[in-house]
Amino acid sequence: MATAIKNNLTNLLGVVLCGGKSMRMGADKGLLLQADKPWAALVAQKFEALNMAYIVSINHSQMASYTAYFDTKTLVVDRQSIEGPLRGLLTVHQQYPEKDLLVLACDMPDMQATTIQILIDNYTQQPDFNFYAYHNGQFWEPFCGIYTAKALSNLNLKHQPNFSMQHILSSGYTQKNKISDIASFKNYNFLE
Repeated sequence: MATAIKNNLTNLLGVVLCGGKSMRMGADKGLLLQADKPWAALVAQKFEALNMAYIVSINHSQMASYTAYFDTKTLVVDRQSIEGPLRGLLTVHQQYPEKDLLVLACDMPDMQATTIQILIDNYTQQPDFNFYAYHNGQFWEPFCGIYTAKALSNLNLKHQPNFSMQHILSSGYTQKNKISDIASFKNYNFLE
């Protein structure tokens, strides 16, 4: 049982991002089991250990499967027309426009609480950034990231040439955090 960390983060909402197609994996990553629990539930437990409210972002085809593990009140179904993970992020922002979003991908069951807490500490101590994310020296790791309501509201999608998270973080006022725990960012794209 994880020990809960005391946080007073009423404006920060956790997001378990599950709405991808999982084409390389060949199965819904969020529903893959580890210790008899789906990955999405393991990631959600990371928010619970931080005493943080969270929602689970899914696409329409996942609704029936995810209600077996989550209360329907925590499920947010993608409603944006943009492709990629920005679709889920902006759908959640549309439903919770006043909340800053701490986003974890469902395929990050190895994410450590300390990695998340460092980002939260930076967000609370240096509140002027629009985004907070880790960078591995070559590219951003967007899904242990914080996206402020202010910055998401100001994204001008009509004039946006690129909807990639790399572009959003590179062109925005983003606090760059160096990765100290590489295991937290292990990428699972293929079944072993």
